[in-house]
Amino acid sequence: MKKIKFGIVGIGRIGKIHLNNIVTRIDNADVVAIADPKIDSETIKTFNKLGVKKIFSKCEELVSDKSIDSIIISSPSSLHSEHISLACKKVKNIFCEKPIDLNLIKIKNILKLVKKYNINFMLGFNRRFDPNFLKVKEIVESKKIGNPQIVKITSRDPSPPPLEYIKTSGGLFLDMAIHDFDLARFILNDEVISVYATGKVFGNPEISKLGDIDTAIT
Repeated sequence: MKKIKFGIVGIGRIGKIHLNNIVTRIDNADVVAIADPKIDSETIKTFNKLGVKKIFSKCEELVSDKSIDSIIISSPSSLHSEHISLACKKVKNIFCEKPIDLNLIKIKNILKLVKKYNINFMLGFNRRFDPNFLKVKEIVESKKIGNPQIVKITSRDPSPPPLEYIKTSGGLFLDMAIHDFDLARFILNDEVISVYATGKVFGNPEISKLGDIDTAIT
C-alpha cells in the first residue's frame, strides 16, 4: 500500500499532536515536511529524528512540494483560509483545524475553491471521534432513551488561552463553544433554529479588555 505523504503547516501545540499521532499510530502515512516561520535549529533536529526531512518557513513552499499528497493545517486561525486556498490551488487534500475563517463570505469562497479543485477536505471537529460522545450518539439514535428534549453540554479548559492568542481567536464562542454547537448538531442530527447566549469574565480582567469572556451560557 502506498504511504500518504503529509505536510504540516504550523507546528505549535496542535501541530505537534498531529505529528506525533501520525508517526506513532498510522502505519500507512508519513510526515515528510513541516512549514513554520518560528522553528529553531534544535527543534529541527528533533523533527529530523522523527523522519521529517524537509523544513520550510512558508506555507507556499510546502504546498509546492510535489512529493506531498496531503496537508494538515494547524496554523493560527487567522491564517487558515489563506493556507487552505494555497493548498487547494496545488491540489493537495486538506485536514484543517477549525475554523475555516471568522468571515462567512471567506468561508463560502473557500468551499467553492474546495469544490472547484475536487479536494478531499475535512475540518477538525475532534469530539465527533471521541468514544464517549460516539456512545452518546449511538444511545440517542437507537432510541434507548426515547426522543431527546434537552441536551446539556458543559466544556471546561484547565485555564484560559494566552492573551496573544485571544486577540485573533474570534473569542470564546467562535473558538471553543463552536465544538459544543457542532456536537449538539451531531448528536441530534438536527439543525439549530435560534440561539441565545450570554457571558462574563470571572477570572483575568485583561480578557475583558480584549472584548472576550472566560465563561458563557448558550
